[in-house]
Amino acid sequence: MRKRLYTIVFLLVANFSSAQVFDDFSDGNLNRQPQWLGDTNLFIVNNQYQLQSNGTTAGNSCLYTPSSLLTADNEWRISIKMTFSPSNSNYAKIYLLSDKSDFNDSTLNAYYLRLGESGNNDAVKLYRQQGQQHTLLCEASSGAIAAAFDIKIKVTRSIDGFWTLYCTPPASDEFVIEDTCTDNVFNILSFIGLQCFYTSSNAAKFYFDDIYHGQVLKDTIPPIIQDFITDINNKKCLTLIFDEPIDTSTLNLSHFTITPTIGNPQSIVYPNSNNSSVALYFNNNFNDNELFTINIQNVSDLSGNTLIDTSVNFMYYRSSIFDIVISEIMAKPSPAKALPEAEYIELYNRNSFPINLQGWQLKIGTTIKKLNNTTIQANSHLIISSLANIKLFESYGDTASVSSLQITDAGQDISLLDTNNQLIHNVSFTYQWYQDKEKSAGGWALEMIDINNPCEEMSNWRAAVAFAGGTPGTENSVKDENADINKPSISHVFTDTKDEISVFFSEKLLPKYLNNINAYTISHQVKVDSILNIHANGKGVDLKLNTALSDHHLYTFTITDTISDCVGNTVDMSSFATFAYAQDAQINDVVINEVLFNPKDGGVDFVELYNRSDKTINLRTLRLSTCKNNGTIDTGYVVALEGKALYPKSYLLLSENSEVVKNQYFYQEESPFCTMNRLPAFANESGAVILLNQNTVIDRFDYQESMHYSMLTSVDGVSLERINFDRPSQSADNWHSAAAAVGFATPGYKNSAYAENIDAADNFLLYPELFSPDNDGYDDVLNISYRFAEAGYRATIDIYNVKGQKIYTLLNNELLATEGYFTWDGTIDNHLKADIGTYIVLITYWNLDGKVKKVKKSCTLAIKF
Repeated sequence: MRKRLYTIVFLLVANFSSAQVFDDFSDGNLNRQPQWLGDTNLFIVNNQYQLQSNGTTAGNSCLYTPSSLLTADNEWRISIKMTFSPSNSNYAKIYLLSDKSDFNDSTLNAYYLRLGESGNNDAVKLYRQQGQQHTLLCEASSGAIAAAFDIKIKVTRSIDGFWTLYCTPPASDEFVIEDTCTDNVFNILSFIGLQCFYTSSNAAKFYFDDIYHGQVLKDTIPPIIQDFITDINNKKCLTLIFDEPIDTSTLNLSHFTITPTIGNPQSIVYPNSNNSSVALYFNNNFNDNELFTINIQNVSDLSGNTLIDTSVNFMYYRSSIFDIVISEIMAKPSPAKALPEAEYIELYNRNSFPINLQGWQLKIGTTIKKLNNTTIQANSHLIISSLANIKLFESYGDTASVSSLQITDAGQDISLLDTNNQLIHNVSFTYQWYQDKEKSAGGWALEMIDINNPCEEMSNWRAAVAFAGGTPGTENSVKDENADINKPSISHVFTDTKDEISVFFSEKLLPKYLNNINAYTISHQVKVDSILNIHANGKGVDLKLNTALSDHHLYTFTITDTISDCVGNTVDMSSFATFAYAQDAQINDVVINEVLFNPKDGGVDFVELYNRSDKTINLRTLRLSTCKNNGTIDTGYVVALEGKALYPKSYLLLSENSEVVKNQYFYQEESPFCTMNRLPAFANESGAVILLNQNTVIDRFDYQESMHYSMLTSVDGVSLERINFDRPSQSADNWHSAAAAVGFATPGYKNSAYAENIDAADNFLLYPELFSPDNDGYDDVLNISYRFAEAGYRATIDIYNVKGQKIYTLLNNELLATEGYFTWDGTIDNHLKADIGTYIVLITYWNLDGKVKKVKKSCTLAIKF
């Protein structure tokens, strides 16, 4: 429809010499050709070169310019947009002719259009005004402008007083006759203009453009073919869309010929009332995705303008996955480099033919945005941005707009769907995909490296390297060969519903293989009943089971047929994964087991969890959190949005980038690693690590940097490890720095500081008797275990050397539980390390009855040579 609009503007300019008034406001002001007078301070020409009201308070404002009634037929045209629902307090008047410039004059004689009234029957209405008498002459469709609208209006008046009112339907530039009348009361008038009535909230929401008064515009331009409509379900029909009504009386079957093999149509049908569409029906079917040529001859419009004999290529396109790919994403345009400061998504057509995207959809998170009637050319790019910003990108290449565009900075799931809601391409990016921390802060686009590897995720994307910050509309600045040579595998199987399971794979797979029910086998005589859903990102499938799962069985899921990724790499036959029904965690079922809150350069924070229960734990209901500045618990972040289980006596390592952790520390296996989109912010000096299930605190650890082994010269990159799963999380005695011998962290496996609990045979027990506090992960602390038959005991623990000198007080008059543990890491006051040798641990304890008891135990502090 855009081409026809440009044609009309050209026609207006060509006839300006004979027009009384024409203004498209392209000069950016109100002072020249024509000069507008009146309340000029209450109007502006905006950045889109539209006349816009610019009031701030309730009232009315008007503009006028001299004009006179022609002795020949007259025509008026205007484009008007009002971004609110009109009413008797908010409406517009368009004065076609008036004998006075003051439109509020009580003696005014005029013809005017009114747009807006109270109720839901608002229509464009033509009135004659004689002083204070207003007579309705013509009325357009009732309710057509009851809500916010953007239309064009045309009015003609013949020399003998015959009036015709035209309006454009929604999303169309073609005028439709709405009403007619005859009126000859006034024939000599002096001004045209407009008047806006508004409340303060709508004072700047009137928009006007392409105002014309003069001779009736003659159509001297032949019709233009705007589009072809092909129905994949009716491949014997082709519909041609013209930009104006066609003279059907001159058409015959020989005017249309299609090659190869199809020939002339057998019949012609006109689908719409104004005959601007021509549906051609043929005997033979059109093949999918085959290029055809239609030859068109002798097609004329109602003014007798004949289309030059034309040949146009078309095809009956049937979409396939990856025909078009999402090739570039600008999620955070600020601070801008050299590109417009606006979000955009770039598509790339990998085919050798153009594809019309009418009816296609972009799904951004859960928001669906429909694409307009736009064609993406063969082997070419298309830039998509919001309607408000699309003009900013027109100089960069082909564009298409959506009503609005908002992409989450940190990451978003974006899918391209065809007219049948079939997935064509999906990207689920995170901010780690930039692979450059500075560029992820804003101003840089994410670009696909190899468009022939559309399934690859982070390894096929990175931040643009172009100086401008991105390459919208052109070849990506990071373009390179990046073939996928890795076999896909089962990532994990999860269920928190007893008759359904979700299977996750290591990479995107082709939906046609995931949809094969024969590709899956489950142990314990459980069968797959049906395919419930293939995940939009292509990395998972949901399966319905024919029987309910048991709470305590461990099941085996096995691949028994071909499943392939996008480039043909297949999952190994007989690949398997175990799974169990996942249950919600209760308090202390899962504990915080290791925390890195002060990572080394280039590193990331991590939190390790341990399932100390005999249940399979549902991680989808757990959130990792911390405290706000006011001390309240933050909502935190879901541990595993897509669903994941933590099996009994198993570890889970949470971070924002598993690969960074694995590159910086030794690890034993891949399975404990879980990458979260976002971790809470854990401060270096002190903070809280909190594990939540709904609003219930499952476990909490308040850490201090001072909990680290005091002999360390630096704690950067050193994790705090839990000594024992069964000791309290909030006890400082239950935490120790990870050993140097393991690289200062044990992500996903047994802690270097771990010590078994040994119950005291009497009230107190020391172990090991020989310990070496050198942070090598072997007997680094002395454990002091205690147990009482009753509560209420207090204790002081002093440490003496063999000379009988007290060197350190480990515990001073502290109330004890009935059982528990203390630890000594071999340091004394002022963070000094005790000398090698034998030490006496004097334990003084008493209860409320006043009886004081003393226990002496010995231990030896050693070092390894």
